[in-house]
Amino acid sequence: MSRTPLLLASCVAGALALSAPAPKAALLSAIDTFNAATAIDGTVPIDFGVKGGELDKKSRAPRNLFPDGFDAVSPAVGSAAKGVMAAVDAISGEMSLAATAADTWKTADSPLTGEWSNIFTTAADATFDAKSDRGAAKVSNVVDAKRGRITNVIKFLDPESKANALRVSLTARAVGPQRLELTFRSVKVTFRKRLFGLFRSVYIPFAPATFLARLFFLFRKMKPVTPFFDLLFIDGELRVQRTGEGNVFIQRRLAAAPSPVARWAWSGPVFGK
Repeated sequence: MSRTPLLLASCVAGALALSAPAPKAALLSAIDTFNAATAIDGTVPIDFGVKGGELDKKSRAPRNLFPDGFDAVSPAVGSAAKGVMAAVDAISGEMSLAATAADTWKTADSPLTGEWSNIFTTAADATFDAKSDRGAAKVSNVVDAKRGRITNVIKFLDPESKANALRVSLTARAVGPQRLELTFRSVKVTFRKRLFGLFRSVYIPFAPATFLARLFFLFRKMKPVTPFFDLLFIDGELRVQRTGEGNVFIQRRLAAAPSPVARWAWSGPVFGK
């Protein structure tokens, strides 16, 4: 049997492999395509609560916008979102620091430590748009692995917005080589102008909210689900993770090395005690 067809097939396969973009480049390209589509057709309009589309009606967890939410915007946005998710599946199979990243939690040299900026998400609670009542915002994530702390930061961009920033403080623990379980601790809201002419910020502990949530699930004969995320890919620049609700977050490390998460200097009232 002639080896020519086999050699030809091998050469074609090799050429295709060389011409195909690497999974990371393909993912970033897919996000660019998604951003181009939303720049023309808009994104999913999200406001607060269940009625606003932020939370799932049954679980009260952050609503997953993929695929129905994106499909409802336009065929182009829906198709672009599917392209991003396909690229996420592809990069999840690549070797990366994600395989053991959670094992480095509570260490000084964890690859998770740093400040990360959201560049794509399927989570409604992290989706902001200038055309919605929530307004436009930048969403980032500050991780101090050695101290076991995570701070989600939302900075509102509309100068007319009363709120300047929202900071959600969490602690985390590793429950596997790629999984971190989360405990919400507190929320701090800072305002552009003093609230009632008195307070520049408001601090709200999460303990009462946790208690009310447990009561809610008790009467529904359900157990509250502990939030977590699985690391799918991480290197020096990019981090990809999926939450327990199936929401995907893709984050890029900010160039400047962040300082450790500082304790908040309190200048306002404390609610919830």
